[in-house]
Amino acid sequence: MSSPKKRRESPVHIKGVIVFFLIVIALSIYTFYILVPSPPKKKPEYTVPPKPKQPSVPRITVTDYTDTCRRINQQMLLGAKKIGAGEKDFRILQEQSRQRAEKRWIQTEVEIYFPRTVALPDAAGTLVKELEKFPGVSSKAEKKGNRFFLLLYLDGVLSHSVTLLHRPSQSDVSPKLAIIIDDIGEDLQQAKAFLDLGIPLTLSILPDQTYSQGAEKMAHERGYEVMMHLPMEPKNCSQHNPGRGAVYTNMDEGRIAAIIKSDLKQFSYIKGVNNHMGSRATEDEKTMRAVLNTLKSTGLYFVDSQTSSQSIAYRTAWEMGIPSGENMIFIDNEPEVNYSKNFIDKAIRLTIQRGQGIIISHPRQTTLEALKEMAPKLKNEGIALVPVSALVK
Repeated sequence: MSSPKKRRESPVHIKGVIVFFLIVIALSIYTFYILVPSPPKKKPEYTVPPKPKQPSVPRITVTDYTDTCRRINQQMLLGAKKIGAGEKDFRILQEQSRQRAEKRWIQTEVEIYFPRTVALPDAAGTLVKELEKFPGVSSKAEKKGNRFFLLLYLDGVLSHSVTLLHRPSQSDVSPKLAIIIDDIGEDLQQAKAFLDLGIPLTLSILPDQTYSQGAEKMAHERGYEVMMHLPMEPKNCSQHNPGRGAVYTNMDEGRIAAIIKSDLKQFSYIKGVNNHMGSRATEDEKTMRAVLNTLKSTGLYFVDSQTSSQSIAYRTAWEMGIPSGENMIFIDNEPEVNYSKNFIDKAIRLTIQRGQGIIISHPRQTTLEALKEMAPKLKNEGIALVPVSALVK
């Protein structure tokens, strides 16, 4: 008898079992990852690097003498009144803010007029006594001609340049103005055009120019005063070349003396010298003393062109006993007729206020026209045009 055959399982039944188990596994995974909350993720930790320590910079304490300088002005005015000067006799000509290292102050230039019955040395002594209440004030006094000069130092820095004078007599009362024409020597016809204006001018002539000697001779023969326009180092030589025969701050005294003497040999009639450019050189005391030591033996006067507000040239010349003056204003920094006329107007006001002044211009056509138009006004305002030598002191 034959054995019964084994019954084969249906493939569909096996597949169903497999599918059932896959569903169970999927539900288990869903339950674990979705329904069970996962632990919070740790945020990555960032370490902030420490800031490098900055090197400590020592703090500079600046002592401000500005208020003290103004109080000195007030005290001097009170002292001057005690010995006969009036409110209008006390004239502040110029005030400039200065700062050097740990000190800040106002450098002031003052003129005080006294009755002729007052001895100027006695007046200076009275003013110094009035200022004894200010600690740190020292003074230096000197008589030159009919003027008495008083320099005041505040904690070692020059704070006041005071000129003491007698009130002018009626014949000397007219305000006086000297007009310098700089940069002469490049164009002889332009120089002639300025001389043809027929008003007193002082020509300042550059050395080593094509017409330096010709311009000097022409001006001298027509009765005009001439100066040498000494080239000196500016702050930016790459943009402003002072030209040949220039003085630089890196030169020693011997070299400076040799250059100036060589420049002076080119002229025969000059009465004085002023600086051409020189914004760097006129701030440097060593350089200026070398320049002025050379000029002192010549008897020439020196005018500080004031190309830098920090220039010490005028003060140094005055201290060295050299007849000196300083430019009050440039009238033609812009080559426009109206610009120059406006600044001539300003010069008129300052000259009337101060009693005298020196101004500087250049050989430009616009300046020529401005001077031609303004000459009648200068006369109508009672201003006497004079050569520079009449005003240096």
